[in-house]
Formats: sequence, structure tokens, C-alpha cells
Amino acid sequence: MESALQAALSSGGPSKAGYRRAHGAAREVLKEESGAALPPRPALDAIEPLPKQRIAALASPILSLIHDMQFYAVMGASTQVIVVDIDSPVSVAFIAATESRVSSVLLWDGNSSTFAGLLTVTDYIRVLLHCHAQGSTASDDIVGLSIRELVTRDWVKCSAPASTFVWGTPNLTVLDCLGAMIQHRVNRLPILASKVFEEEKIPDDVAMGVQPGSATATSAAPCPAPPTSYSVVSVVTFPQLLAHIGRVLLATDTGHPAGESLYDVPLKALGVGRHVASLRNGTIPRITLDNTVSDALGVMIDHNVHAVCIRGANSEIADVVTRSDVLRMETGGAYDVTQPLSEALSWRPAHASAVVCSLNDSFGDVLAHFVNTWVKEMFIVDPESDEVLGQLSMKELLQFLFDTMRESA
Repeated sequence: MESALQAALSSGGPSKAGYRRAHGAAREVLKEESGAALPPRPALDAIEPLPKQRIAALASPILSLIHDMQFYAVMGASTQVIVVDIDSPVSVAFIAATESRVSSVLLWDGNSSTFAGLLTVTDYIRVLLHCHAQGSTASDDIVGLSIRELVTRDWVKCSAPASTFVWGTPNLTVLDCLGAMIQHRVNRLPILASKVFEEEKIPDDVAMGVQPGSATATSAAPCPAPPTSYSVVSVVTFPQLLAHIGRVLLATDTGHPAGESLYDVPLKALGVGRHVASLRNGTIPRITLDNTVSDALGVMIDHNVHAVCIRGANSEIADVVTRSDVLRMETGGAYDVTQPLSEALSWRPAHASAVVCSLNDSFGDVLAHFVNTWVKEMFIVDPESDEVLGQLSMKELLQFLFDTMRESA
């Protein structure tokens, strides 16, 4: 059966005209009048890197706002968290993630009555690629493993056992959460709390995981194992942090002289955006609909990206496949990583519109574009030719703000 994407391509689309672009995104967030023409972007060749001192000065009002944000403002009214016993079969964790469409599950160690780590969709991808590389025998071996046994394998880099488990408590600030995730190099921060203690009444002698105020520390301190009385409140992610930070920052930007705010500075001047050279010189392989699922997953893992663009006949971005899509690629409960992407993505009713920005887009527009689209990564395209130059992730944008804060402290 022809997929929606194949049908679109055979009829001459999707095209670059369908890209969701960052230019003017801040106006959309602020719901300003759309009748006025968008201000022109500076020519890419005319943009020079800004000195760090100038960036810090422009970012100072933004960083002050972030410094005062509390964790409870980020946490939604309801949070879905899946907890699986670490001695369960590997298949149980992945079935739970697939059926609930969550990208991670918390691991519970019944022997010590405490949380032991996280198993994520990235671990799932590594398992799929390992089984594909080693053959059916490896698949049978993996299915027979418990999660506790799986996480000891050197090719599965999950945050278990408990000695490396990074967690926090509800009295953290947004900056504490962001700093902990960046310093510990994790994409998720479980928030745990005891039902006995309220937010501001946690005794000093109770283990707290990530320490409040530790974001400015020069190195990440190891977290103690969480107390056995603690239960999970939420799991903080980079998209949650950026969505909250972005909305607050854009809502409080009530006007400033031109060129006197970080919001107006183009990405190129800030040095934000990666893989530009790698995509241009072919270091990152070009993926098309004829490539297999394993090809796309390999690019994600090898180059540490969340999303891979699928190229059309004219090098346009025909579709986008992400790590989260892996949870929807099953067929009758089985995963076939040898099938072409055109078949693996047939569950989609239509192709995914490419979310793009350019290096001459302003920081404010790019921040707003992430808030509007809720994508974890957008693709950087040439402002004239739309050639794909690189990628920009939510995490990178947040890390830029965090690094600027630390350097200016």
C-alpha cells in the first residue's frame, strides 16, 4: 500500500514551500497583528560573531528571569510516568513504552525498594541496532534478559544502576533542573518526593539528589540513592523547560530598542547550531525513503541527533523521522529494521512538515518557533537556496543560555 508520503512525492510534493519557518515566529507567539510586513533578516555574509561580553550583556535580563523560575511552574496538571521493576524481562519495559507512547520508563529495584534508573527510547534503539547487527541469535538472547542484566551491557548506556541515577526534589528551581541535566548529560530528570514532607519542609538531613542552587557549580556532584519512602512526582525534560522558559520570556518582552536585546541577534552571531559542516561535506549520510529503518536509527545514534531528515528527489526535506517515531513502527508487535522508511512510516496519515530555521533568523524567532511547534530539533537551511546545512535542538538552545549564565557569573 502506498504511504501518504509516497503519494505526496509522486504528485510533486511535499515542497520547500511547505516548510514551517522560524522567521516571524515570535510575532505568532505574542499574537501581534500579522498584517505588517516582517522585518528583513540580515544577509548571512554580513553577520559577524558577537563577543561573549556583548552576548552576556544582551542576555542579562533574560537570565535574570530564568533565575527566578520555580519548578512547579513547569510541571503540568497531570504527568504520565511508567514504572517497571528492574527484574522484569526487557520486553515488558518496551511494551509498556510502546503502548503508552512514552519515551522513557522509570526502573524500580524491589531488592532495595528504591528507583534504579531510566530506560529510554534511545536504549530501545540501541537494542534494535544490536540485534540487527548480531542476527536472530542476539534477538533471542535479549528477549530472555531481565532489565537488570541488560543495563550491564556496555552498548546500552542507560542511567542505571542507582549509583548513576540523577534525580531531584520539587523544591528545585528551573535553573537547578536545567543545570543538573546539562552537567550530568541526561535528557530527563525524575522528580521524587516523600508524601510526608511538603515542598518547603524537607528536612536538611534527608537526601535531596540534585542540590538546590547547584547550577553554578563547576562540576556535577554525584546524587545519593533516593530514600525508600520517596515516590515519583514528575519527569522533567528539555521540551518542558524550553516551553515554559520560552513562553515566559516572550510574554515579558514588552519592547526594547532595536539591537538591544538578545531576541534580535541572529543565530550565526551567537555561534548556535551544529552539524553544519558535517551535513555539507557528507559526514552525516543522506537518508531517503529507500533507506532502511536501521540506516536512520544508526544516524541518530552515531551523530547524537533526535531527528533525521528524509530527502526527496530534489534534496528537499520530504519528511522527518525521530527517535519517538520508533515506538510507532511496530507491525504486529514486531520491529523490522530492514524495511524501507517508506513502509515503516506508512502509519502516518500525512508527511511531517519540516520545521526549519536559518542562521540569520533571530534568537527570539527561533525560541518562539520551538514553543510553537514543540519539535525537539529543527533543521537549519540556507536562507537563499534552502540547502540543509545543519540542525538545532532545544537542548542546544537551553545550553547556550546556561553557558552564557555561567560565563557571566
